[in-house]
Amino acid sequence: MLDPTGWYGGWTDTPFETLLGANVVIPKGHDSRDALMSEDFGRAKARCGGESANFLAYGDGTDRKTLSATQMRTLLNAFATDQARQRGCTGLDLPDSTVHPRRG
Repeated sequence: MLDPTGWYGGWTDTPFETLLGANVVIPKGHDSRDALMSEDFGRAKARCGGESANFLAYGDGTDRKTLSATQMRTLLNAFATDQARQRGCTGLDLPDSTVHPRRG
């Protein structure tokens, strides 16, 4: 099962940045504030009503065998695009095709 969620408000940035910084190898040129895709989850971002919106797609341990990071990214991008459209969000930032490895 893939679990897409949307978190809205300025408070939502810190948990996502902590999650990414602790669990994903982020190369130079990227940082934990970017939309990105890891092996296990992805993050997209937007601005809704002038505040941050963060979108997460996470597959549980059983899904990693059936859903690739590319498939999770496709679903996350569709979810985030739909949520941004429904809520009138701007500045949608979707993860690109780069899959960042998990931190060892």
